[in-house]
Amino acid sequence: MPVWQRTTLGMIMAAALVSAPLVHADSAPEAAQEHLAHLTETLASGEHDDFIRNGNDAFKSNLSERMFASVQEHLGNRFAQGFETTYLSTIHQYGMEVHVWSIHFDDEDGDLIARLAVDPNGDIGGIWFH
Repeated sequence: MPVWQRTTLGMIMAAALVSAPLVHADSAPEAAQEHLAHLTETLASGEHDDFIRNGNDAFKSNLSERMFASVQEHLGNRFAQGFETTYLSTIHQYGMEVHVWSIHFDDEDGDLIARLAVDPNGDIGGIWFH
């Protein structure tokens, strides 16, 4: 087999090994999935108080109505139009479980990564959209 074929085959095998954990990622824990569903629904409807309801004290105090309105203005309509999520992984940061999803919007205007931090009490510690 020529060198270029071995190199190409090696690159394909490496890509398959690297992507395998993402393709076969475990599903999100039920509580994390419920938190994400609640947050995306309230972003679509624009209800700040409902959005922070399941958050810990830091989340509630740090997410002002003005900050929520800014995020809701950019993402609320996109969530309302429809989207689908793919669970990617759980990582551990700052004493919390951080759940990571890929979000594909029906409007085809680009995908996002969502990171949802859940504290040891099961309360939302933060949500970030990238």
